[in-house]
Amino acid sequence: MLVRLIEDNSLRATQDGYQVEIRLEWYRSLPLSCIEQVQLTLDEQPVPPNAIRFGVNDHEYRLDELPELADEDWFVLDPAVLRVHDPGRVVAGERHTVEVEVAFRVPYIPIGPGTFLINSDRYTTTQIAA
Repeated sequence: MLVRLIEDNSLRATQDGYQVEIRLEWYRSLPLSCIEQVQLTLDEQPVPPNAIRFGVNDHEYRLDELPELADEDWFVLDPAVLRVHDPGRVVAGERHTVEVEVAFRVPYIPIGPGTFLINSDRYTTTQIAA
């Protein structure tokens, strides 16, 4: 089974903007505190980090809150939802190109004193918003 960073057919228009589902491209679940970076681009336009909310386990967080969330896990079988407040930017039926880059620290793979492996994944897809 092929796991892609961005779920197929997951771009959705919402009342206050849009959302897309992403998957952890790793073999083990990780705490949110291991997420080093999340970047989202819509139609080649970077989305400001403060406009993105990261949703897992029925909770939603600002990206700047993630480093403190050692007790909240992103499970490999569950998608995370990136929600963006930008009313009218995405309308159902429209085609948009979405790019996501996620970098995370792997706390059980040290590569030096106090330094751990950083894995970075990037994926681009074009989807029709639901």
